[in-house]
Amino acid sequence: MNLRWSDVNFVKEELTFVQSKTGKRLTNPIGGCLLKELAEYKENSMNERLFDSEEVNQKLVIRYSSHFSRLFKKLGIERFTFHNLSHCFSTYLSDAGSDAFTTQSLLGHASLNQTAHYTHKGMPAKRSTIRGMEKYIMDMTEEVKITAINSVCGTT
Repeated sequence: MNLRWSDVNFVKEELTFVQSKTGKRLTNPIGGCLLKELAEYKENSMNERLFDSEEVNQKLVIRYSSHFSRLFKKLGIERFTFHNLSHCFSTYLSDAGSDAFTTQSLLGHASLNQTAHYTHKGMPAKRSTIRGMEKYIMDMTEEVKITAINSVCGTT
């Protein structure tokens, strides 16, 4: 809610912000798609802040949070809040192949245990891992067969 345009570095493609829970300052890369959207949004923005020109207080946060939850409810997604976005971000990073340490850093977590709490592996990720393991084992089996044939036939 406190993001300002000065927090967005369009040249370096980075976003710097202070986490509301911890007060920790983070700088993360911004993907090209979001960067393009932000640039277009900025053209029409008259505010110093990205989301609202009002002073950020509990009342404003509750108003935005309620609006957000109602929007998702209309889309058929029950009990979805701003906080759920952190879980989604962590899970999508993991599904895309991010290692735990990079995910921890992007989320600004103090420990891998905290990151693990936010990362949820779904069936597609599990299937992909099993397929990868199966391919690895089958490739290994082929190597063993070839080695065995070569040793029986006297070739190397």
